[in-house]
Amino acid sequence: MGGDTALTSEAGRTGTPLPRKASISILVGMVTGIALALGHALYSSEGGNIAFSSVRLWATAAVIGVVVAVLGFLALTLLDRLEARSHSRTWPLSERIRSLRPGMRWLAFLLVISLSWIPAFLALYPGYFGCDGPLQLNCLMNYGFISLQWPTAHTLLLYVCVGGGNLLLGSYDAGVTLYCVVQAGLLASTMAYASSYLIERGAPVSAVIALTAITMLNPVVQTYAFVTATDSMFGVFLLLSVVLVTRLLGLGGERAPRGLLVATALALTGLCLFRSQGVYIVIVVMILAALILRKNARCLLGCSTTAILLMLAFNLVVGLAFTTQADAPYNSLNLQSQQIARVWVYDRDSLTDEQVGQVERYYDTDKLEGYLPYLSDPAKTSLRTDAYLEDKAGLTSLWLDLAKGHEGLYAEAFLWDWIGYLYPSAAVENPRSGLTPWNEFGFQFEGSDSGNVITQDSLLPAYYEWLYDGCQHMFRGNILLTLWVSIATPGYVLIASFMLLARRRRMPFLIPWLVPFVFWGTLTLSPICSIRYVVPLFYCVPFLLLAPWIARDSHEVAAHTQPARHIRAR
Repeated sequence: MGGDTALTSEAGRTGTPLPRKASISILVGMVTGIALALGHALYSSEGGNIAFSSVRLWATAAVIGVVVAVLGFLALTLLDRLEARSHSRTWPLSERIRSLRPGMRWLAFLLVISLSWIPAFLALYPGYFGCDGPLQLNCLMNYGFISLQWPTAHTLLLYVCVGGGNLLLGSYDAGVTLYCVVQAGLLASTMAYASSYLIERGAPVSAVIALTAITMLNPVVQTYAFVTATDSMFGVFLLLSVVLVTRLLGLGGERAPRGLLVATALALTGLCLFRSQGVYIVIVVMILAALILRKNARCLLGCSTTAILLMLAFNLVVGLAFTTQADAPYNSLNLQSQQIARVWVYDRDSLTDEQVGQVERYYDTDKLEGYLPYLSDPAKTSLRTDAYLEDKAGLTSLWLDLAKGHEGLYAEAFLWDWIGYLYPSAAVENPRSGLTPWNEFGFQFEGSDSGNVITQDSLLPAYYEWLYDGCQHMFRGNILLTLWVSIATPGYVLIASFMLLARRRRMPFLIPWLVPFVFWGTLTLSPICSIRYVVPLFYCVPFLLLAPWIARDSHEVAAHTQPARHIRAR
């Protein structure tokens, strides 16, 4: 077997069994057909009103589903044939790359990724001071408290970098640059580690290089490497967690090295600290690992438990060392508030006097009139916090009560939050779906002379426009480029990864796959369908698509890398 002969597998030699191939294709076809039909119906209608009883809607979904299922079946059949033939091919360059020491291979990937991001750094210089970063720093630097609306770990990292840059170099610009360089360096290092590990464990070298190149050049990936958003730092720990959990499960019955256990626990800790959903991801992984895994389940449970304990300890220390402000209750009611607001705006006349009174009790209905289908802020901020804290169960009862007879409106509100993550079109663009304006509220910090102390000064304006067009407008009008940067792309990568894992019967590796999948699922409760929420998943694309070719144990690794070892020995 040669360099790219890692494609050869049991499935490749004997062919994927017909029932398995058919069931995988039908499942993917159903999901894709329904998603595309609902997405088109939502974004092509005025106000996003969908006729769920329409025969045409479900006929369209069925036709799309059948077409996708047939194409999926043909793709799996073609892949079987390619794998059956690949065992006789040897690619010398691939073998040489595989024969490199892991450290050298990681360094090579790191250098290539870093160099490819230099134009983006110059275009976004001194770093894109946007998203929630300015708000986080404003609370801590101007008012002396940490808002728990955002991850505390990210706020402190921003504070250390931006404040430290100003202290050492007399410039907040230098502080933003320091933060962005640290963040980009961690992202590049993690991507390089993932790519190197794929090759080490038998994945086809040419596929690893191609997918890594496609990902590192993606305008979304490049831009958010230099944006002061917690999503990018979370991406570091998301990808690292997926790789390390995969590595842990790939040991088979071997004893897990202590260093790997420590690294996995720390990666899962970062997952919890840099995104509130992280702890839910870890808990789900713990439960499923206990139910599914036979080998190394105890190790993974230990790492997950340690991560949760470290997160709690960190939060305790922060609570003792800093003044904190609790997150507003309405931030946990994005979907519920959107659904109630949609009923209030579109079908208020159908409500009883009691229901109207309950809505008025919990919401400022004048503000509720400002309902926006694509953004939950107007609806959720109209919540009367005192009434909600006094009787939370009452709001839940109201929400359930209004659902009766308004199932279609509730479904539409849900789809506005979610379907964009499976509808690959620039039509999902909204005023808040891409990059938020630079320092949107014009915050200044202590020690500034006048004006905005952090200045935007692009050194490559033309490249900045290219990046902005990709992140904000998804290259509207260019189908191929739109698919490259679409908000929906990570969702279909997850589907394709599941399809390939199921085809190759890599069931234990569904545990690391669940880490990004559970995170993707939590986006249904997000305040808006936005590109930055799926940014962490973009960094995982190469690993997710090639994880099915990772060797299950050391014996498979030896079989895949035998030629490479021969080259190294020479």
